[in-house]
Amino acid sequence: MIELSHVSKCFDGKRKVTALEDVSLAVVRGEMVSLAGPSGSGKSTLLNLIGGLDRPSAGEIRIDGMALGKLGDDQLTRVRRDKIGFIFQFFNLLPTLTSLENVSLPLHLRGWPKKKTAERALELLGLVKLDHRLDHLPE
Repeated sequence: MIELSHVSKCFDGKRKVTALEDVSLAVVRGEMVSLAGPSGSGKSTLLNLIGGLDRPSAGEIRIDGMALGKLGDDQLTRVRRDKIGFIFQFFNLLPTLTSLENVSLPLHLRGWPKKKTAERALELLGLVKLDHRLDHLPE
């Protein structure tokens, strides 16, 4: 579950910019949520906060009951590895790895056995209809 309670994010520069103000939200496991809004409305800021890539100026964010603000960098890295999945606009795939290897890498980093990693990566690529491109490089 993802829970935000009265989350705000301000950026201080030449002038103070409030990207998010008093946002509360709960997303239960399996629920699909869409963020929509004009450029500059705080969508990316919100996702960066939920993913632990940035910290709120105020409020609290919890992922499966863990308060992100109380976690150190190593713990946040584990949360991102185990609980949060990112699909970036620019895919950030490793150019020398095949589709199968790119999908397998995060599973390998979790310490999964090679056979289980390969099976899950094949399953995931099948779900997005890319199982016919297992050996293709990102380009």
